[in-house]
Amino acid sequence: MTRATDNALPAGTVLGKSYEYGLDLNIGTTAAPIWRTVRKMFNFQLTPTPNTTDAQTYDDEGSQNNAVTGWNWALAFATQVNRSGTTGKYLEEIEALFARTKPNAKGATAQIEARWYHQPDSSEGGVPNPDDAGQGTATVTPGRANTGPDGAVEVQNWTLTGVGAYTPIVNPLTEDEPGA
Repeated sequence: MTRATDNALPAGTVLGKSYEYGLDLNIGTTAAPIWRTVRKMFNFQLTPTPNTTDAQTYDDEGSQNNAVTGWNWALAFATQVNRSGTTGKYLEEIEALFARTKPNAKGATAQIEARWYHQPDSSEGGVPNPDDAGQGTATVTPGRANTGPDGAVEVQNWTLTGVGAYTPIVNPLTEDEPGA
């Protein structure tokens, strides 16, 4: 065998693209969710990080032994800033994010429920991975970008920091229910 045959991909394999993720925000309540897709999004990145505790014993002979006790998570992404030409307000989902960062937003009012999922380009033969999806509650941190005088497209950077662990869910693009 040659390296080329050892590394050959199975028939029907499709190359993934960097833009193949979707993110929805719940602008309703947990009991009565109203999911809104985050539009004009890019640079999506899910970062799960282990929460560890020292489990070192003499058997480790001085080496670290950190046991995972849980998982933290954060979502980072950017959006182009789009406003209504008549009201000046941001898109509905962006208004929901900003609402969680106001000085009076404390406790649950400073949190938003989010779900993210694999969203392939179906025109290129992509099929959503049913297991590549998650949902959780997070706090919101905004950060304005492209602030120079050159008239660049206004961009808002966002970080959603998980409150507790996220829950793996079935990819909503693979569900048969209407409105999923």
